[in-house]
Amino acid sequence: MKMRTILFLALLVLPNFTNLNAEQIWAWGANGKNQFGNVSVTQTNLPLIVNKENDWKQIITRASHTFGFKTNGTLWSWGSNEWGQAGLGQDVQVNVPTQLTIQTNWAGLAAGKYHTLGLKTDGRLWVWGRSFDGQLGLGNSVQKFSPYLMGFDADWAEAAAGDFHSLAIKTDGTLWAWGLNESSQLGFVKGSESTNVPVRVGTDNDWMYVTAGSYHSLAIKTDGTLWAWGGNDYGELGLGDEDQRDMPVQVGVENNWKKIIACEYHTVAFKTDGTLWAWGDNEYGQLGDGTTTDRNLPVKIGTDNDWVDYSVGLDHNLGLKADSSLWGWGRGTNGKIGSGTTNDVLTPYRVGLDHDWSSPAAGASHSLALKAYTQPIDTTGISIQIDANVTLYPMPASSYFVIKSDGSLPQGEVLLNSILGEKVYTGQINFGEAAHNIEISGLPVGIYFLKINYSDGTKFEKMIIKE
Repeated sequence: MKMRTILFLALLVLPNFTNLNAEQIWAWGANGKNQFGNVSVTQTNLPLIVNKENDWKQIITRASHTFGFKTNGTLWSWGSNEWGQAGLGQDVQVNVPTQLTIQTNWAGLAAGKYHTLGLKTDGRLWVWGRSFDGQLGLGNSVQKFSPYLMGFDADWAEAAAGDFHSLAIKTDGTLWAWGLNESSQLGFVKGSESTNVPVRVGTDNDWMYVTAGSYHSLAIKTDGTLWAWGGNDYGELGLGDEDQRDMPVQVGVENNWKKIIACEYHTVAFKTDGTLWAWGDNEYGQLGDGTTTDRNLPVKIGTDNDWVDYSVGLDHNLGLKADSSLWGWGRGTNGKIGSGTTNDVLTPYRVGLDHDWSSPAAGASHSLALKAYTQPIDTTGISIQIDANVTLYPMPASSYFVIKSDGSLPQGEVLLNSILGEKVYTGQINFGEAAHNIEISGLPVGIYFLKINYSDGTKFEKMIIKE
């Protein structure tokens, strides 16, 4: 069975589990439902490590609940769970990552607003969470608190979960839909009833990728063309108007679409040339085009052509470039962009300076991503060489750090700036002294940049992590 990688609302198919790169979970934004999986943090404007286990492989989030796959193939969940969307057999909030069954044969997962679809390697589809509109496809409206097998078909290849509807593609390329259909998001004729069992959409058998927003749906065919249907109040279908579509309609004439993700009332996609495009609701700049004007046709996000992955949240987005740098844009409430502020960001903003990010995941009021695991440094006093004549310790630092010299350097100026360039410390240092303490206990947790200007004109810069 051919598996494909689609993130967030569309089905996420996991990477090869033999690739055991060690990665940890970082998060930023709001944590009101413990969607970080860490009860000690309530809100942060900058990325903060929230789970130091170093065996995470993929993160998926939706609204205020989160799923994570580990390198051993196990599936874990945490966060909001009022409809059983966490799949742990109950409807109470889950505060820390908790393993969901002991099975390791998950092929991928699609997280909707209140329900979840999980695909296994045998091609069977499992469902759980809210089912008031039939979005679980079980022939009824009974919610499920644990994974429940949807029928006995073993030929499912892709799936997507929206707010109240679901979509899936079989290995024969046929497209199926079920759940709420008030805006024709199932691809049926306008006014047709919602359905609580899968119904085939049209007669085509060349569907490849599918995604589901709140009330709209999109899919890519094997020839690279893009199709859309359903609600269109903000132009989220990308068809040049705001008219609802009852059946799939082709978006433009291009045939180089590679991936598509819909959420709420906007859509983001990227092409085979590595360019990123967006359309629909743009109230907070979530389209990344430098404006807050809604768009009913695809608009290119900047000029870069090195995007390799991205995630679409309620009203903000995260993007990953080929150099593993992470970028965010859209609504900045709760600090979910990771810029250090709560301001809206209208064009992609780089999150930190690191080049070791993966698996971006944007939710309603929060963001998560994986970051390469670095062997921990003993913060009790190991010296770190930062210059031929200067060492720095401890690092990461909590209340202070020490700059230590061998005594061979002239005097210099020490500057400490926040990630946004704000000066938070300045002072003179005599490198003839054995050590110089920098007090940082009053600074927020985050990333800072140390700059040393030697009196002989030479300079040195170093990133500082305050934990």
